[in-house]
Amino acid sequence: MSNQNNGGPAFPLTRESSFSKNYEGMTLRDYFAAHTAITLDDYGVPYASSIVGRAMPDFAADPLGNQLFWAEFRARMRYAEADAMLAARG
Repeated sequence: MSNQNNGGPAFPLTRESSFSKNYEGMTLRDYFAAHTAITLDDYGVPYASSIVGRAMPDFAADPLGNQLFWAEFRARMRYAEADAMLAARG
């Protein structure tokens, strides 16, 4: 398990909640990441490849691999933004 700041629960529950006591829900880091808009127009392939850590698959040869590459890029960028938001909160 990482010691990374996840911001704690995004929607804390009281003990009187009807949910199970073991349910912790979404972290604030996850909430921030889910609400961060990442548009591909802002980034080029070389930059995306450096973030993902591998070359982008050719769309014509591997359309699914290409889509998974961009999905991973967007996810990594969303969490980078979320980490910056948590850091800015102090």
